[in-house]
Amino acid sequence: MAWAKWHTNCTSINKTLSGKGLPLLRTLKAKLFLAMVILGIGPFLLGGILSYQLTLKSTVRQVEETLAGVSGPLARHIDSMLSEWWNDVQVISHQPIFRESDDKKKMSQVMEQLSRIYKSYALMAVVNAQGEIVSATKTDLVGLNVGKAGWFRKAKSITLDQWHVPRESVWNSEGYLSPLSDGIPVICFNTPIYDYQDRFTGAIHNEIRLAYLAQTVQNVRVGRTGYALLVRRDGVILASKDGLASSLDRKVGFPGAFGKSLLLGAGVTRETDSNGEEFFIGYARLTGYDNFPGMGWSVLVVQKTEEVFAPTAALLKVQLAIALVGVTLILVGGYFLLNIAISKPMSRLVAQARAIGQGDAAGETAITSKDEIGELSEALSQMVRDLKAHRSMERDLEQQLFQTEKFAAIGEMVAGVAHEVKNPLAAIKLTVQALNQEEDEQVKQEYFSRITNEINRLDAFLKTFFSFARPQEPSPRPYDLRKIIKETLTLLDKEISGRGITVKEEYPPDLPMVEVDYQQLQQVFLNLFLNAAQAMPTGGLISIKGEVDHCQAGKEETVQRVNVIVSDTGPGIPEEIREKVFDPFITTKPNGTGLGLAIVFRILEKHSGAIKMSSRSGQGSTFTVTLPLKQI
Repeated sequence: MAWAKWHTNCTSINKTLSGKGLPLLRTLKAKLFLAMVILGIGPFLLGGILSYQLTLKSTVRQVEETLAGVSGPLARHIDSMLSEWWNDVQVISHQPIFRESDDKKKMSQVMEQLSRIYKSYALMAVVNAQGEIVSATKTDLVGLNVGKAGWFRKAKSITLDQWHVPRESVWNSEGYLSPLSDGIPVICFNTPIYDYQDRFTGAIHNEIRLAYLAQTVQNVRVGRTGYALLVRRDGVILASKDGLASSLDRKVGFPGAFGKSLLLGAGVTRETDSNGEEFFIGYARLTGYDNFPGMGWSVLVVQKTEEVFAPTAALLKVQLAIALVGVTLILVGGYFLLNIAISKPMSRLVAQARAIGQGDAAGETAITSKDEIGELSEALSQMVRDLKAHRSMERDLEQQLFQTEKFAAIGEMVAGVAHEVKNPLAAIKLTVQALNQEEDEQVKQEYFSRITNEINRLDAFLKTFFSFARPQEPSPRPYDLRKIIKETLTLLDKEISGRGITVKEEYPPDLPMVEVDYQQLQQVFLNLFLNAAQAMPTGGLISIKGEVDHCQAGKEETVQRVNVIVSDTGPGIPEEIREKVFDPFITTKPNGTGLGLAIVFRILEKHSGAIKMSSRSGQGSTFTVTLPLKQI
């Protein structure tokens, strides 16, 4: 038995080493090679990945700092320019020449002087209280009534108290195309004029060329692809890398960044435009400067991520080239090292293990290295020598054990047969003795009847015993299990219904045909159903359930089986005989032979099937009959 166990273990080792157990790692060399790759190349690659990630993060952080460092100062610079124009119009409106003089000629001279100083002004005009332009840098506008213009009404609505507060004394427009300045894009700053008697006498109207702001935005460059945008609060672009937006009808292409500028004020984000190109975007909102409350516009400074990551991509290429060379050297060198130091010696050990697994324990390995493989070789050789020494002894012990078990089984069977035969013979003997002393013919007939019954009982037992001891070979044919079960239940209808027992059947719709011997399989179910019914003398439930089961029989082989599960609600099988319930002459019935389940076991064994039992005291028993189908 020890040799058989060793043979099984060696066969298992042989399968593992030959790669039948592990499809991906078929040899020890492959496993060690993989370990070397993981331990040698893994940290190398991990270091490269971490270096790349750190470089990537550093690049992102650097571009964010750059864009924030451009967008923020640009927004403040534009705010300061707007603040100067705001202050100019506020200061001009407080000049005495505009507050106390009606001299239009003097006003025109002042306007002309201011236009020569401030080149950014497209128009400077003085409007009287009736909305008529009385003085302007463009003389052709003098006399034009602009009383219905929105900017004039806004200026007129500024009260005296507000006019004395610098932050509230001016109204400015968004960027627009001015009809007074030949339709060019401008923004206008407007403030009322109050005389020294605090009476509203008119307004100052200054129009600033947006081109001056656009030039500031156009000059901004970040790298090769970075540029700036000046965006109105409604999302319309005022200026870009191409200069002034002359039509003022193009919306910004980065709604996410623009929305963040309105909500958050300043920051850096990433966004993809309508063409699918991704950009880093630094954004800042114009919030005002000094007395100037701000326009609510936004500055966006954008740069393509492709340009930002170009140095990192070049670094990655260099790292990949270095990694490729390093990995190649490690793989080639490691392969030859493993082949010489491990693979060849292990191949010899595998050959020896395979030989032992096939039952040949005559050979010994001859590996003389001083490493672990050499120690393993010596241990295997010593094991072979030990097996040779004990092999003969084990065979003798196995033969003795076999004979002992055989005699014990025969003795147990003989004892069972003797018990079953002794009782009928004893009854016949007593009846014959009584018959010799009896003269009454009627009584003699009763005695003869008893003798006949005992002989029939003995004959039935011997037939049952012979069907167990010498079972007939099955003649299988395709049958429907449901039909066999239903016909068996019909035979036992009186036995089942007379005890008040309910039968519940459950089968899947696709329950397949099985190839069985009809009479023998009917005997199997007859014994199981009869045992279940006799276990419930006062009624209960017999549950019969069919199912199709799939199990793995090998590496690439699947076996399909049919299970029939028979359960009852009886008292259950006593715990002390559960493990022996399929042995002959084991019974819990007063008049039982103990061969029913043993015969069931033998019949199913002949059909390459199986049966198993589970039982709990007070909760009934369950028997599962398993029959194989064809392999798929």
